[in-house]
Amino acid sequence: MSAGVEMMKLYLVPFVAALLSLVGCQQAATPHAAAPPAAVASTPSARLTALSHGRYDNLSYTKTGTTSVLFTLKGGFRRSYFANSGANRGDGCWNALGTTTVSCTGAGGMAGVGDYISMDVRTAGSFRYGDPANTVRPGDVIGRVEAVDATNDLLYATAITAVNTSPVTVTDGIAHTYPATGPYTAIFSACCRIDTADTTLNDSYEVDAVVNLNNGNTGNPVSTVQPIVDCAVNATCTFSVPAADPDPDHVLTYRLATVAESGISGTLPGTITAAGIYSLPNTTLGTHVPVGTMYATQVIIEERLGSAPGTILATTPVDFLIRIVTGTPPVFTVTSPFPTNGQVFTAPVGHAFTQQVQAVDPDFVSGNAAVDIDELGFPAGATLDACTSTAGTTTCTVNWTPTQADAGKSFVLALTAHDTSGLGAAPYSFTVNVPANTAPTLHLPAPITVEATSATGAIVTYSATATDAEDATAPDITCTPPSNSTFALGQTTVTCSATDSNGTKSTGTFTVTVADTTPPVLSNVPAAFAIEATGPNGAAVTFTAPSANDAVDPTPSVSCDPASGTTLSVAVHTVTCTATDARGNHSDASFVVTVTDTTKPTLTLPATIVKEATSAAGAAVTFTATATDIVDGTLTVTCTPASGSTFALGDTSVTCSATDAHNNKATGTFTVTVQDKTKPVVTVPANQTLEATGPSGAIATFSASATDIVDGTLTATCDPASGSTFALGATTVNCSATDAAGNKGTGSFTVTVQDTTKPVLSLPSPLTVEAANASGANVSFTATANDLVSGSRPVNCTPNSGSTFALGTTTVNCNATDTASNTSTGSFTVTVKDSTAPTLGAHAGITAEATGPAGAAVTYTAPAASDAVDGSPTVTCLPASGTTFALGTTSVACTAKDASGNMSPPSTFSVTVQDTTAPAITGVPADITVNAANASGAVVTYVTPTASDLVDGARTVTCTPASGSTFPIGSTTVTCKSADSRGNSASKTFAVNVRDTVPPVLSLPANIVTNTAANGQAIVNFTATANDAVSGPAPVTCTPPSGSTFNVGVNTVTCTAKDAAGNQATGTFTVTVRYAFDGFYQPIDMNGVLNSVKAGSAIPVKFSLGGNQGLDIFALNSPSSVGNTCGTAPVDDVEQTVTAGGSSLSYSGGGQYIYVWKTDPSWSGTCRKLTVTLRDGTSQFAYFKFK
Repeated sequence: MSAGVEMMKLYLVPFVAALLSLVGCQQAATPHAAAPPAAVASTPSARLTALSHGRYDNLSYTKTGTTSVLFTLKGGFRRSYFANSGANRGDGCWNALGTTTVSCTGAGGMAGVGDYISMDVRTAGSFRYGDPANTVRPGDVIGRVEAVDATNDLLYATAITAVNTSPVTVTDGIAHTYPATGPYTAIFSACCRIDTADTTLNDSYEVDAVVNLNNGNTGNPVSTVQPIVDCAVNATCTFSVPAADPDPDHVLTYRLATVAESGISGTLPGTITAAGIYSLPNTTLGTHVPVGTMYATQVIIEERLGSAPGTILATTPVDFLIRIVTGTPPVFTVTSPFPTNGQVFTAPVGHAFTQQVQAVDPDFVSGNAAVDIDELGFPAGATLDACTSTAGTTTCTVNWTPTQADAGKSFVLALTAHDTSGLGAAPYSFTVNVPANTAPTLHLPAPITVEATSATGAIVTYSATATDAEDATAPDITCTPPSNSTFALGQTTVTCSATDSNGTKSTGTFTVTVADTTPPVLSNVPAAFAIEATGPNGAAVTFTAPSANDAVDPTPSVSCDPASGTTLSVAVHTVTCTATDARGNHSDASFVVTVTDTTKPTLTLPATIVKEATSAAGAAVTFTATATDIVDGTLTVTCTPASGSTFALGDTSVTCSATDAHNNKATGTFTVTVQDKTKPVVTVPANQTLEATGPSGAIATFSASATDIVDGTLTATCDPASGSTFALGATTVNCSATDAAGNKGTGSFTVTVQDTTKPVLSLPSPLTVEAANASGANVSFTATANDLVSGSRPVNCTPNSGSTFALGTTTVNCNATDTASNTSTGSFTVTVKDSTAPTLGAHAGITAEATGPAGAAVTYTAPAASDAVDGSPTVTCLPASGTTFALGTTSVACTAKDASGNMSPPSTFSVTVQDTTAPAITGVPADITVNAANASGAVVTYVTPTASDLVDGARTVTCTPASGSTFPIGSTTVTCKSADSRGNSASKTFAVNVRDTVPPVLSLPANIVTNTAANGQAIVNFTATANDAVSGPAPVTCTPPSGSTFNVGVNTVTCTAKDAAGNQATGTFTVTVRYAFDGFYQPIDMNGVLNSVKAGSAIPVKFSLGGNQGLDIFALNSPSSVGNTCGTAPVDDVEQTVTAGGSSLSYSGGGQYIYVWKTDPSWSGTCRKLTVTLRDGTSQFAYFKFK
């Protein structure tokens, strides 16, 4: 069994057994084979049922680079929390990436060794590196299960890093690179754990580690402390917290963690010295701290540069639980030849380290099992061997041979010791420093350069040596390639290594360069030649490159510049050819290539051009002539006459030429003809429209002209001629002109005579008349009209003359139309007026209630008014209806106005505003019900109501009884009153009910553990009391009562107490009855001895339980055996065997049980552990080696 699993069994069994009993999951606790638990009073708080999954964590780091570290995070957890199913399941198992749930592989569907769990309960961002960027490790912290204690529902896990490769890559630890060397504070937080001294909980906690890579720091301190430290009741508890540092020149100091660092909001009244000595005073144990309770404690170990208060380079958090127990725990021997607590040893790599350790049980009773010693946090390869026990003293040997992986590190080797009662010794450890193993020193040649002796290179010899200051034996040297090898041309790196007797290796390199410096030889160089250009760029020139040979390189490369096939410009060119071997040695040769140009350009000219004359001089003619050359491309063309010249009427020959850059010239001609076929342009007036001046129409005058592009100005003639009289309507005028070449031009326009002049109206001036009655008045008037063409015209007016006009101003619209439908319009006004004022009636006075400090808004109906002409004149009052009237009497004045603005004399009435409304009380408490604090009742406070008055605003409220008074048990009416400044008052009430509903407080015994009598039962007496805050002491009834007979196993006692008000309290404790087991008798040995016996034998396993308890003494599936490693424990032959066909149990008359264990012949050559679990929940062990 691994040391981690053993350790968990030893120190967490009592704690977890109590926890499981509370949550309804009681399991048989299985202590170490040599240490069955005795009776230890224990009262775990019921709050432990809320404990989630966390037990403890430890965070450390190792420097891996200048600013890089590897964090190691380990933790202990409740195993059933990580399961495939179950009532207490909280989280299952995951793949290494933490992205997919998988089935847990352990027994019962729970996490097993090698499974992966979430160490932070699926809380992303729980690991913070503490660097300036506040970097948070993404995702969950996934841990690999390293050890499992299925009996006690525990597992240990170590954080890993997984990379999504194929397959997934998993490495231990969490790597991080900081931007500088620190210091930084790395934090891991999770949920949930035991917190304060009354064993309440903190939903989250954290462990902090200060990372400081300055001053040569290579990591934070390392420490190993047992998870549970037992402190005896009524005695000062003092122990040291072990630690070591990989930097031995640094100083370690200790202090208790703060709430901010640990998340533990309450602590025991313990202290720790700077040297790491933790102490609890005896005045607190058993008085304020009950026996059997556990408390989380966190100590911070600070690594300093020099003594305190020197610079803090790093910190390590150390978790442990303190358990208060009865009895005296065992102690380790710290006198020679055994190590003192914290003693430091040195063990070089490859050298065996051996050290004895010893533990003593101060209250050892003959016949009990001896002290059991176990390792805790040993490095890989370290073992605890050859344990022997005599009269309560156990001595063991620690063996370890450090490997190269341990070099340069410090290790804390911690041990635990437990007596037969399950009490544990104070933390005990010693430190082993493994010095760094220095690698050998290599002595290698400087870089070597030689000339090649052939195409394959050269043979090179050299010498390489090594020295090692720590080894008498010379290091083993190997080099690749070896000396006297043939080295190829170029540079070869020779790699050498030297390995000392401890396997420490150093490596080094040097170079060997084989050079070739002879250039190749060129031959068959082409002679000079010429070629005609084929384009603007010249001509593509091809030739055969020279050949080359080299003494070392059989195929040197040949390149020419310009290369064959290159297009060369028109010019003389030198071609240079170069031969180069594989090492870059080269030689040159050259020849001449001439590219010539003798080809004329090509002209492109227009066909014969015919152009119309634009003046007497002819016409300006533009044209395009181009030329291209095979070499020069586009050329400039010169023509005479040039494009854009003015060409005379008739035919003209144009001559053009172009010359390229090499004076090759081309010429050509074409003809330009200028002619006159354009008609003169006749310009006529725009169309004219004239107004008729009489019945005959109107006289029209105008002017027309003509021009010719060749002849200039010509005379234009028109019909009808200018000055003719044109009749009403449209008349077309035609004009024409002819040039010297007989080209005739024409044009026309239109003269229209129209009648658009309106007749002239003659209307009356505005008329004003007095209304004859309410309808208005009859009015008569005269209107006439005359037209220039049509003469006198009739006039139409609306309203007509003689119509009745209403009160006010009316517009009269008149019009007259001539024979051409031209219409004239006009208007004038007729005003009918009214000057009689209306008559206004009286109004009675008004009384209103105030609605606020300003008074009240009062609305009223204005007095009635009448008018002889206007049936509904407007009435206006001041102040207006709806105005806010102040408290008191206000006069209102009203007037009436008709539609004509005639206003009546004013009429008045009064408005009186009064205040008769009481204040409004608000915020009255609802009826209050409280529990009595004592027999007098209870002090009750309440928020006094508020009051507001419509006129006065906020008012004072007085309540009786006042807030803070003592109210008797029963119901009391509280009356609250308020009044305004005018004596208007209001009141409201509520009730205060004082009740007694709190049950009494029970004081019950701690859980009781006792041994059975011979009949399998035990009579147990106990005392239970109760007290009530109101009624005082209350009677207690327990079932079963004190003095009852209890059966073997765990029995629950339920107690109740009721006060005078009928409030009942209920509580429980347990009575555990165990068998008086006093060890296995001969022929079986305990204390870790291997009992040697032939496989297949029937072995009598003898023991006593303090009398005849019947044959139903074994738990389910017990006894049982499992395979076990043989180890180096002492071997003792079994002196007695019996003959039996199978296993059986019997009771002898001498008070002794005999279990005949029938072994299997197939067990030959193996070792096994026999476990006998009794019905009282205890387990006993014996170890066997089968022949």
